[in-house]
Amino acid sequence: MHSKLQMLRCKRHRLAANAAQTLDQERQATFDTYLDRMSDLLLTDHLLTAPQGSPVIAIAEARTLTALRDLDAPRRSQLVRFLWKAQLDTGNSPVVTLNAAPLSSTTFQHALLYDINFSKTLLIGSTFNDCNLSNAIFTEAALPGAILNNVNLTGAILTGANLYGATLEDASLNGANLTNTTLEKANLSGDDLTQVNLTGANLAGANLKGAQITPAQLKQVASLQSAILPDGSKHP
Repeated sequence: MHSKLQMLRCKRHRLAANAAQTLDQERQATFDTYLDRMSDLLLTDHLLTAPQGSPVIAIAEARTLTALRDLDAPRRSQLVRFLWKAQLDTGNSPVVTLNAAPLSSTTFQHALLYDINFSKTLLIGSTFNDCNLSNAIFTEAALPGAILNNVNLTGAILTGANLYGATLEDASLNGANLTNTTLEKANLSGDDLTQVNLTGANLAGANLKGAQITPAQLKQVASLQSAILPDGSKHP
């Protein structure tokens, strides 16, 4: 009886391993096909210089969103880096937008992504460690629970973004725009916020212990209810 149970467990383990391998191969095939087709759009159909509203841009965006839905987190990260390197998703008017793109729970490690446009992108629980996101655009992006430790966000635009419960320890935020940003229960401890636009930001329950922030800035935020202030005291 014991032998039969052991054999059954081994068989289940093999089946699970084979299924996982097959799924990984399918995802790699999806990613390879995406790169091939996007390369064709870039080299043959001149995607970078295509006018807004052109069919080639619609095709590129549809292929991008479809691939992101089918890929696992590591390959989603690679896809985003490809878009950035190809200059397809940078600046105020990106060729390929990532609006509502499913990038939640994706990890970006030591990534160069300056000037990238993540407007309205779904980045719930995503991680950015030691990344260069200077001048990045996160307007109205969904970042609840995101981790942005030791990240360069100099000049970044996070207007209207949702950073509920996010962690931004040792983040460089000089010149960042956090107007109307949700920072409720976010961890900003030790950060230099003196050159950050916090007008209308919600800092309720946020951790500001040791942070550098001026009294004038504190007056401009929408809420400090229950926030831990720079001196360690708790706001009413």
